Amino acid sequence: MSEISIVAETFRDLTTWLISPDEFSVEQLNRLTHEDLCLPLISLANRYWLIGWLTSSLKQSKVWLELPKQLQDYLLEVEEIYDRRNQMIRSEVQYVCTLLSDNNIDIVLIKGAASLFNGTLASLSTRYMNDIDLLIPEDKQQQAYQLLLRAGYSKDDEYFNINSYDAHHAPPLKRNNVCYVELHRWLLAKHLSKVIDTKNVWTSTRPLTLSNSIVVKQLSATQQVILSIAHSEIQNGGFDHYHIDLHQLMNLHSIVKHYAHNVDWQIVWQHFENAEQKLTLQTALYNAYELTGMNTPITDLNDPYSKKHFNKCIERYVKRQGEDSLFSVTMEQVYLYKKRNIRLKFGSNTNFWYIKGVCGQLKNHFEKIFNQQHLRLLIKRIHH
Repeated sequence: MSEISIVAETFRDLTTWLISPDEFSVEQLNRLTHEDLCLPLISLANRYWLIGWLTSSLKQSKVWLELPKQLQDYLLEVEEIYDRRNQMIRSEVQYVCTLLSDNNIDIVLIKGAASLFNGTLASLSTRYMNDIDLLIPEDKQQQAYQLLLRAGYSKDDEYFNINSYDAHHAPPLKRNNVCYVELHRWLLAKHLSKVIDTKNVWTSTRPLTLSNSIVVKQLSATQQVILSIAHSEIQNGGFDHYHIDLHQLMNLHSIVKHYAHNVDWQIVWQHFENAEQKLTLQTALYNAYELTGMNTPITDLNDPYSKKHFNKCIERYVKRQGEDSLFSVTMEQVYLYKKRNIRLKFGSNTNFWYIKGVCGQLKNHFEKIFNQQHLRLLIKRIHH
């Protein structure tokens, strides 16, 4: 167990400072301003890339001046890194969207990339991003991919081995080491189309202005909510793993807060009901209520399963401290061999697809181990 121990109250402390920093208890203030007691909270915020959000929120509260100078300096330095990085990503979004638009390829900016322009973020530093997600027409994906390659983008074949007719996006591309660009043909993996059908999405998008000369599209408020929950809880396995991704939870909260009454919660419910994922939706909304106070017309605060699921999520994290334990690392590897993940990565349009996929996953696994060992030997030689 790490010396910095995260407990259940750490989750509530963090979301309090993220959302309502002027509504705190004496105990919460003491844990934040004490040099040693604040370490679990900072560790949890770092785990979910929320330091920028935390800094932005605390700076607007009366608490900021009570923080130790060393903590203030640390928070400000990380916030500046996040802000500078997102400024570069904004420029990259404008560049790639101009490139595609000039070649008559329609674009729907999704997830984090859209949030940099649509007003859902309080400031640019509040959301850390790894990539730019662009939804383009399925029949234009190959054309768009080749266009980006000709423009100087390149793919990382060693790290990203995506070769599946089920994959919802092409292999990520990078141009200048800012971040990856992912060209999506579907919002989610093919077998999750019942949650949100990409074909229907194109008929109800909204305009999104990137600059005076660049206007693309974005999802409707309702679609943004559906995608946020489905991506976190189903595609990324949050529900199955009993894992609350605070980063994604805060993104959902920011979407709902920004769009307020523009979200049609009955449509949200219908989408998850049609996909037989009502329980997944219920637990996600209950988690949001418990940690952020976000209450929606379809949140069931008295559902015993949701309460049990929430408590189990927190207990699991506290017991295993995120990804630090050997058990968690082992379970992560086991999860990769589930049929759903094999289908997502390697496809299911061939005979004996599962067996072939497992062999492919084993090959990737052993190559990764070999590369890690090779890297360790190389580092050892350099040190000597």
